[in-house]
Amino acid sequence: MLRGMRIGSVLAGVVTSAVLVALGGCTDGDGGPVTAAPSPEESPPPADPAAVDPVVVDLVTHCGIEVITFEGRTWRAVEAAPEPQRLPDAAGVVTYTGTTAGELVLVDDDELRFTVRDPLSAADGQFFDFRPVPEGAPPSPVCA
Repeated sequence: MLRGMRIGSVLAGVVTSAVLVALGGCTDGDGGPVTAAPSPEESPPPADPAAVDPVVVDLVTHCGIEVITFEGRTWRAVEAAPEPQRLPDAAGVVTYTGTTAGELVLVDDDELRFTVRDPLSAADGQFFDFRPVPEGAPPSPVCA
């Protein structure tokens, strides 16, 4: 459950999730973030803002899990991590997309959590905490 959230902020987070920017330590050539859209399974906001579900995303992780832009703020992982390993499906095939499926939860004003929700990821169920990057901080380097 979201703690310490203003109702408007919660609703804005869910409503604006359609334009959610999520990246994993990557930037475009100009230092701007590389973006990923939310997963299509995302549901509309519930009538009671206190019951808001996590935001379902496909996080771009081909450069690792390091930086996310969410609700207009840039967040840096408390502990950066490499891209989670992919596991083979029932047919023994490993599929690679450069993204990791999961959920974002704004725990409070200064903590964002990404939890991997992908049974074909070795990190399924693992979570990564993020803290806000101070305004004016230099952009993340471009990954190769």
